[in-house]
This record gives sequence, C-alpha cells and structure tokens, in this order.
Amino acid sequence: GPASLSRVLDLVPGEQALDLTLDEPLDLNGRVLDAHGRPAAGARVDALQDEGRLRRETTTDDAGRFTLEGLEAGACELRAIEDSARGTDSAVTNLNLGEGPPAVPLLELSPRLTLRRRAMISGQPLSGARVARLGGLGEDSTITDAQRRFSFPCSVQDAYGLALYAPGDTWPSHRLEAVRPGGEPVE
Repeated sequence: GPASLSRVLDLVPGEQALDLTLDEPLDLNGRVLDAHGRPAAGARVDALQDEGRLRRETTTDDAGRFTLEGLEAGACELRAIEDSARGTDSAVTNLNLGEGPPAVPLLELSPRLTLRRRAMISGQPLSGARVARLGGLGEDSTITDAQRRFSFPCSVQDAYGLALYAPGDTWPSHRLEAVRPGGEPVE
C-alpha cells in the first residue's frame, strides 16, 4: 500500500496549529528488455527509496512492461532482475521522481556471465561432488561432472563464495571467498 508517516506530537490547545501536507503516492510505468533487445517477461523490478526503507516490487508482463505503485517523490533506485536460468543479468538505474513529466524508464539487461571452475581435493579430481554458490544471485548448487568441472550463471558485478561438499558429506570440505567470473580456474 501507500507509504505512511507516523509521528507523536505534543500540542498545547490554543497555542499551536498543525498543518500537514502529504504528497500523493506516485506510480511509475516502464519496460525491461533482455540481452537481445526482446521484452523480458516475468522479470522482477524493485524500486528502492529513502535509503532502502521504502521498497516496492513487481513483475513484468509478457511485453516486458511494469507498473510500480505507491512511490514517493524524490530519488529512486530502480532494479530489474531476470530469472538466472534465462541467461541475462540485472540492470540498475537511478531516477528522480516527481520533477517534471513522469519518466518512463527502459531497463536493458546485459548478457550474464558463467562462473566455471574445477573441483579437486588433495590434488585428486573430485567428480560427483556438490558445489554451492553463495551470495550474489542467491544460493544455488550443482554437481561436478566426470572431468571435475562445474559452472553457475553469474553477474559481472558480484563476487561469490563457493563451498565444496565431497560426495555423501553434509559439511563443506573446502570454501572459497570472493570468487569472480573471468578469473583463473581455481583447484
């Protein structure tokens, strides 16, 4: 629903007047395109205002359109995130709402990168191990193949933690922090 303001005021009858003006909530319409310039159906769109204290979210329709309701005038960070299985990254833009004609933002998602690595323990290839990706796009896991390889879709701006679980183990046998796509393979 709309944003609300709550404050306790001490008023002395006859000595003070209270004059309160509240701005009408704003609606924002826009579009999201995928990495190939096509409408990004089903992408999540978040609006963050007031240093993250006000957050609105919605999902794009089949034409990549969205409407965010209940926003306030002022600075707004707008984020679009598409399902990681579709192979595109997020987009972020900053707007100043309520000044001049309403903005109609167009968010264009960039191609998603892939984080590829090999799993080894004590110099021995580890096939059939579970590798968990932590952070960035959220937690996800995969199983290493016969050549001890694994991969995850990832975002260019995010660093990830990786946890390696030997087959049958419930606790990780190895962890890596701050792994980024495009780096050298880590064994």
